[in-house]
Amino acid sequence: MSSLALTKRLPSRQTIPYYLLLPLIALPIHLKITSSFNSYENFLSFIWTGDHLDEYERTAEDSLDASASKLSELSDKLAEVEADMEVCKLDTIDGMEPTYPSTLVKTLGGVSILLDKVAATVDGVETKDKDRRARRKALSKSIVAEFDRCDNLKQLLT
Repeated sequence: MSSLALTKRLPSRQTIPYYLLLPLIALPIHLKITSSFNSYENFLSFIWTGDHLDEYERTAEDSLDASASKLSELSDKLAEVEADMEVCKLDTIDGMEPTYPSTLVKTLGGVSILLDKVAATVDGVETKDKDRRARRKALSKSIVAEFDRCDNLKQLLT
């Protein structure tokens, strides 16, 4: 081999081999998959079925969603009862005790029963996922707050 071939300069525009770029591309993809789907099995499940949660976790997630929706409805119902109670207070003559319609008592009883059912549903949710457990705990605290609110309204009516 000639010495001329060893000293030949490389062209000024060098291209980086693609195999050197592979780790730079694969790392963000790996981090996204593991943070969003918690594992490659869940990622493959998402590709295959369109859902990254297994059946057990999906049931837990759906149950928490339904319970949160029902809790929101019951909270709105309690707000309506509070508004009706305020109207009754404003309609009374000064110095007299307001008289509340019996429908308010029945409504509060129904709300209390439904709150109890929602609490049982939330307590029945078992999950391994820490985010879902935190959500379940937050829902339970919200249910307790609504129970307290309902009990306070019942005491005002009696």
